[in-house]
Amino acid sequence: YADHAVKVATAIRALGIKYLAADAYYSKVKFVSAIIPAGLHIVGKFRIDANLQWLYKGTYRDMGRPRKYDSKVDFDTDMHR
Repeated sequence: YADHAVKVATAIRALGIKYLAADAYYSKVKFVSAIIPAGLHIVGKFRIDANLQWLYKGTYRDMGRPRKYDSKVDFDTDMHR
């Protein structure tokens, strides 16, 4: 489906459409990473198994690999971040 959307992206953008409405099935890295460079954006629901994580903004402790992520996103309690 991503290949087809990329092939018709120029025609879609010519109509003034910038956003695609998609089901949760299409909110995968493989689909989204193919659509974004084509100049389109996706509006849709996250999958139930989406693994959203906050980026780590702390300091490096000079040991081991630097931390990349802080913790998982919890939409009920973490929206102040």
